[in-house]
Amino acid sequence: QVWANFYGGSSGDVPKLIIPINNDFFYLINISNSHDGDVLCDIDNESNDIWIAKINSVGEIIWQSCYGSAGPDSPRAAIVTPDGGLLLMSRIHEGGGDVTNFYGRYDNWIIKLDSTGILEWETTLGTSEFDNGLKLLYTSFDTYIALCSVNGNGGNSECTLLNDPWDGNDIWLV
Repeated sequence: QVWANFYGGSSGDVPKLIIPINNDFFYLINISNSHDGDVLCDIDNESNDIWIAKINSVGEIIWQSCYGSAGPDSPRAAIVTPDGGLLLMSRIHEGGGDVTNFYGRYDNWIIKLDSTGILEWETTLGTSEFDNGLKLLYTSFDTYIALCSVNGNGGNSECTLLNDPWDGNDIWLV
């Protein structure tokens, strides 16, 4: 064992993803209800937010911050961007907080952070029903692709479902 460390606070924290930036730095992506310990965020709601910490190769926190909606958030996928920042897709259950738009029961919220944790932009991919983000990809054309499942119409989707929503989901590639 080279090193070990505990992260988080006193009110419950759940690790979701660890994303290597390079051999020296990593993004830790978690959900948190804490307001203390390592979680130095002003969380003004009763439900979990996304807590992201950038750590170095010996586990020291370089920076940390919280992001999210007024309701529970659930990170699903993340990738390092060409500038060393982070693109994160999370399932959200309501709007508010950092979320500008909310369309239905569950939406996909995507945020772009720079390498210092500053929120550069955010967008919501959602319909009137249950949407679930699955994967993010960066292309050689300087664009991002989001793979989602969907079982509703409306919101910011210009697609029409191919099946009955009660029978299953469709694939939504954005």
